[in-house]
Amino acid sequence: MKLTYLPGLLLFVMLVSCSGKEEEAPVKETVTRVEKEIELSQDDLDRLFEPDSLLGTYAGNFGKSEIRVALNYVSESHAVGTNLHRGVQRNIAGNVTPKANAIEFELSEPGDHPFDGTFRFAVDKDGRTMKGNWTPNDPEFKSKSFKLKRVVKSSKYIPFEKVKTSMIDNSNFTHYFSYVSDSTGNIVFENSGLCTFSYYPKYDHETFKDQMITFNGNWSVANGTLTVVWNENNIFKEKKSLMDIHIDGANWEIYLKHPEHTFHSNEMF
Repeated sequence: MKLTYLPGLLLFVMLVSCSGKEEEAPVKETVTRVEKEIELSQDDLDRLFEPDSLLGTYAGNFGKSEIRVALNYVSESHAVGTNLHRGVQRNIAGNVTPKANAIEFELSEPGDHPFDGTFRFAVDKDGRTMKGNWTPNDPEFKSKSFKLKRVVKSSKYIPFEKVKTSMIDNSNFTHYFSYVSDSTGNIVFENSGLCTFSYYPKYDHETFKDQMITFNGNWSVANGTLTVVWNENNIFKEKKSLMDIHIDGANWEIYLKHPEHTFHSNEMF
């Protein structure tokens, strides 16, 4: 045997060995994510929010006019309140769903009024802002979105001799103007934003009828001016009344000035 053939033989063996070896497939890593719904315990709910902290009145624009939504009762699952728009006050009630960053509400009006519908909104955990939408029961009307801010009722009472017009806002207006009157009738202002005008119509210039008539409105205060949106009535020509707030406790002057009326407050007497 000649050794000169050995290199060729070795090359043949190496080629056969390489061709018989299977190529290894690359390893793919697979990660499986498992999402688990977390059920909140009572302790978790207590940490998320305190129902009483959400109680109160929230006000803001609702289309071209103001609306007020009052939460009178709130639990972890249920809420009851009212809404006031254009002088019409409606009850609302429904479900509450606590979330991590806000509390969600779905509250419906009774359904016996043509403009009734359902409010769906969220209130932040601090109870300062309410944001959502209203869907009418009647599909002929359009839905409306809104963002309301909480009206904080001021617990600080400023004595009459120190208070000025510039100090009056939504939070303390009823401290000084809960009841006003002139020769035509009187207005009662409530913290909810509702106001009621009451009067006795006249048979003639001097004789009054025995049956009192009332109509409602909703009020708001900004920059020394009271704005009231009334229901249909025979007293005010315009649906929206603007009244200048005049209060000077040092001189014992406190009244609301309308172009055709001057309503004096009875709070000082």
